Amino acid sequence: NKEKNPSLKRISQMLIPNRTQGIVFTKKGKMILSRSCQTKAGRRGFMSRLETYKPSLNYQMVMKLGKKKKKLQLPPMNEGIAINGDYTYVIYESPAFSECQAPVDRITAFKTNKIS
Repeated sequence: NKEKNPSLKRISQMLIPNRTQGIVFTKKGKMILSRSCQTKAGRRGFMSRLETYKPSLNYQMVMKLGKKKKKLQLPPMNEGIAINGDYTYVIYESPAFSECQAPVDRITAFKTNKIS
């Protein structure tokens, strides 16, 4: 609609785990979460990993997350996540923190079928 402000209509909702930084869905309906917090292991709340779930995608008002299928530890401060072709890509913000023990200034690529 070019004459009005765009609007969104909620179709469904899902509760997701805290510290989630990014979400992608595979072609087979699995959901991969990029979750991170803190720069050093041992700090309260530290985590840096990908988690794969098989949610219910029935698009009723509330979708269920489902049980965790896989977990993959990553270097600190993983953030955005995207799928292109056969690969899942993860970007990091860890170089922005001087105290980070393992800063990553690259994008990592994973074969999607290996992590989902």
